Parts: sequence; C-alpha cells; structure tokens
Amino acid sequence: NRVCGGTSETALDRTVKFYKSIIEGKIIPMKSIEEAELVKVWENSMRNISIAQANLLAIICDRYGFSVKRILNGLNSKIEQFWLSLAYPGIGPGGHCIPEDIHYLIKTSNDDIKVNMGLLKEAVKINENMPQYAFNKMVKEIDKDNNKIEKMKILILGISYKANSNDIRRSQALVLFNELKKVNNNIAIYLS
Repeated sequence: NRVCGGTSETALDRTVKFYKSIIEGKIIPMKSIEEAELVKVWENSMRNISIAQANLLAIICDRYGFSVKRILNGLNSKIEQFWLSLAYPGIGPGGHCIPEDIHYLIKTSNDDIKVNMGLLKEAVKINENMPQYAFNKMVKEIDKDNNKIEKMKILILGISYKANSNDIRRSQALVLFNELKKVNNNIAIYLS
C-alpha cells in the first residue's frame, strides 16, 4: 500500500496513476505532502514505540527472572483475539526511518504545535539505551562463569537493521561493538 501527497491536484493525480501502474496495493491520496509525511513518520514512530515496549518487557523479565520468550508466546495468543501487533526485544531499531522519524515528529510537534511528546521521547530513551543494557547483561552473564569479557574472543554476526541488507545506518550493533571495543580489542564484526 502507498500513501501519497502532491503539491497540486495534478501532481497528486499523476502520483496516484504512477503507483497504480507499478503496484497492486492500495493507493491512498492525502490532501498534502505534509499529511503523507505525517502518515510515514507516525507509522515509524509506532514501530519505535513497539520496539521500546518489547525492550522494556525484556528488562522487566530479566529483573523478575522470567523468560521473555515464554511471555511473548503468551502474548502471541492474544494477537488474533485482540488484533495486537508484537515487536520483539533487541538492541534497538536501526536503519534510517524508524530511529530517525520519531525525532522529526518530536521536534516538529514540540516546536510547531506544542504537543507533549513524552511518550515518544521515553521510547527513544529506552531504545537508545539498549546497547548499553545488552553490554552490561553480557558482562554479568560472562562473569557468572568466572570468565572475563576482557579475555574473550568476540564475534558479532550481522550489523544491518534487517536481513539481506547492507544498510548499517544507526546500527545498534555498531554501538554495542564500540562499547565492547572499550574493554576488549579481540573483537570482530561480520556484516551478513
């Protein structure tokens, strides 16, 4: 599906016709380019919030000693029943759109229309702290076995934000890599 806007009726009509000629999805015309852009940044902000919520769940499960996989399995039973959409915990969103668009929305909403964007700001904070959280968790788990992270050989597999992509913009794996590099020079990273 595509949402599109135009600078004029003619531009919008041409854009709609163009998309209809190349895709089979729905084409939803907006009143303006700005409306179309809001659809895009809101969608990516929703994804960012979902990822933050999943990451927060992982932190809560760690503190309680619960299995986040079991909790997510239980939540999956609600997907069809309540039309939920689950994200899964990780070290935060990467790529360009999801981690960036939320900042555009926060800034313009704060500056232009004076809307409190606290929820979005908190999602950003949770997601941007996940590489450090993952690092701390790794150190703690490694120390349990009387090992030291400083003496290990470390390999990070994959640094792009999605499979089969070489896009490493805003890669949270690179943030984690840099954190690990501070304590261990015997580290390699592989772009899969």
